[in-house]
Formats: sequence, C-alpha cells, structure tokens
Amino acid sequence: MKILHIISQKPSDTGSGIYLQNIIKEFTGLNHSQSLVYGGESQGNLKDIDVFSTYEVVFNSSELPFPVAGMSDTMPYKSTIYKEMDNSMVSLYEAAFKKQVLKAVEEFSPDYILCHHLYFLTALVKEWVKDIKIIGFCHGTDLRQMRSHNLKNSFIREKVKKLDKIIALHEVQKKEIQEIYNVEPHKIIPLGIGFDNKIFHPLDTEKNNEIIDIIFTGKISYAKGIQYLIEAFSSLKTDKQIRLNLIGMGHGVEYENILSQSKGSKNEIKFWGMVDQIKLKEIYNKGHIFILPSLYEGLPLVLVEALACGLRVITSDLPGIKPWFGDVINNSNMITYIDIPERVSQDQLKKQNEDVYKENIKRALLNSLDTLHHMDHDISLDRFTWKNLTSQLDDILKNIKKQRDIASR
Repeated sequence: MKILHIISQKPSDTGSGIYLQNIIKEFTGLNHSQSLVYGGESQGNLKDIDVFSTYEVVFNSSELPFPVAGMSDTMPYKSTIYKEMDNSMVSLYEAAFKKQVLKAVEEFSPDYILCHHLYFLTALVKEWVKDIKIIGFCHGTDLRQMRSHNLKNSFIREKVKKLDKIIALHEVQKKEIQEIYNVEPHKIIPLGIGFDNKIFHPLDTEKNNEIIDIIFTGKISYAKGIQYLIEAFSSLKTDKQIRLNLIGMGHGVEYENILSQSKGSKNEIKFWGMVDQIKLKEIYNKGHIFILPSLYEGLPLVLVEALACGLRVITSDLPGIKPWFGDVINNSNMITYIDIPERVSQDQLKKQNEDVYKENIKRALLNSLDTLHHMDHDISLDRFTWKNLTSQLDDILKNIKKQRDIASR
C-alpha cells in the first residue's frame, strides 16, 4: 500500500505532528510505502521521519515570504495566523502547495492520501486530486479556526464534506464535525489517539520525595490555562516543598508575559523549553503530578503518556476525555478533573469566572498533594497505543479498497 501524508505545518512540535510521526512509524512496520508533503522552513531532511520521499513547501522564502501558517493562533514557533492572511498571501499559499502536492501525486502515485486538519489545505487537496481516496484527520484546532473567522469557510465546508472518510478524536468531536461541515455521520470514525508504550512506561527510577514535582507539557500559552496554573500554584501553602515544571515553548508577547508572571511566584517554577521524548519520559518518571489546565483541546496525548509513566493526572474536564478513558480509569484515583466555568469563547473564560477557575485548579492540586501516596497504578493502557490505533486505521483503508473493488466489478 502506498500512502501520501499531507500536513500544512511543521510535522513536529505539536500534537498533530506527533500523531503524524507515529502513524508513519507504525505504517512502516506494516510494510507500507509512504511519502510526505509538509510546510516548513528548513529546506533540509526531517528528523525522526522515515519515508520514501518528502515534498517541503518552504515558508519564509522568495516563493512564500512569510512564516508557516499555524493551525493554532499561538504556536510554539513564529507563525502566520490564518485570519490575518490577505488575498495575496492566500494565493501564494495555494500555488506553493499545489506545486508540491501534484508533484508528489505524479511521482509517488499513492493509493491513499491522508490529510491532517479539516481545513484549507485539505479542501484544496480534495479540489486538486480527483481519482485518489482522501481521508481527513480532525485534530480540534481546525474546528476552532472554522468557528473563529471566515477565511474560505464556504469552500472548506464544500470540499471537506466530500472526503471519503474523516477520522475524529472522539464522539463529541464527531458531532461537531457533522454540525460544522454537514458531513454524513457514516463517513466519520472516532479513533482517539495513541501513545508510544516503548517510550512511555515506568522506569526503575527513585523519585526525590523531598521535592514534589508538578509537570505541565504543551504550548506555553494562555489557551492552555498557564496563567491560571501559575497563579494557583503560586498561592499554594503546604508543608511540602513543591516545584512546577513547564515543558514546551511559547512565542511573542504572551510568552514573555508568562515568563514575567512566573517570577513573582513564592514557589519554584522551572521552564524546560522543548525536550525530546526520551528526556520527557525521564522527567515524568522522576515527577509526581501531571497537570493540564487547558481551556480547549482535541484529545490530549500528554495525559495518557503521563499516566503510562505512573504520574497522578489533573486535567480540565474537556469534552470527550471521560468517555475516551472509560470508567476504569475515571473511577481510579489516578485522574482528577477540573471543572471549567462558563466561557466567552472556547479558549477564553468570562472575566468574573477567572478566580473560580484558579480556585478549582488550586483545590485539585491540594487534593492530589494530600493523597499522593494512595494511588492505584494497576490500570491497563494497552488500547491507547499507536500500534492499536494504526491497526484500526489500516483496517479502514483496506475496507475502502474492498468497497472500491466491489464497485468496479
């Protein structure tokens, strides 16, 4: 089987990039030949992605004289915001991706095209490529783009609804996709996400219980609730020595404001920047509590990675997470959910509710600190692996082929 993967941004540094890298790795194990079209700025080889061929659309170049367009308005690197693109930028974007996509289709001749994000590039690919089955992947940020502005939205809806299949993260997201794109329900398949159990697992490492390490991993941005986490953590009064570890990067004024805010904390806050997955595993295994206070997510991969390393997890009560984890994990004492009060938009609280949310985070942290040594580690995460997810995806592709063969008889 020959599979062409397409992503409009850098295939690294974000959840969708990690998703892409892992299904490529698992498909390689199934002996599928693969190629990749992606947005970047390096004009160089991709690290940790082993495919037959790559086709880079180079931003910050004479052809595209602006940074990579990011699916989030706040990316961990300098990026272009879609809603700020003018007609000239849109035209250059279309032309540059069309050149590389059609070149990849001609040279690689794929059986299937897998497009990440139900957004502008996926719609363009559906417009340009008529005779190859195209599967779209929803990561959540695409839905937020569709709701926040009107850049080519009618065109995107028209093309996305014609995709052959759409992979959703969970049932709640499936309903959102139906509402936004008017897609027939039978086309949408919720598969969740996966984790690499060869990397994320308990190590024979002794924790330093004199310092309780609380860990956050993700973009250092307001949408992730970092400002509320820092304020709640800073106000904690406990007889334990505690440290907040922030792993990831931000960008621009927002990131600078977060750095400045952290300096006022009476409790220790450590910024790690970007770390690779091996280092992340080591940090998790030495830590005690993982926290994700995001106001908006698709389905956070970091939660299952943290659980796999034996961390107590605190997460905001985001749509789709509880049903995805199921009763066994939800009813264990390994995970605590933070109530999110009423919001103005998906990633912004009402002003009067900010103190409520900070108090909710603080209460969850104190409860986890008090019950840290009463955890049930005996939970199975086997169904959440990338291997399991990719096996299901492989079955979907085979079924599409079977139906196509029947139709052609």
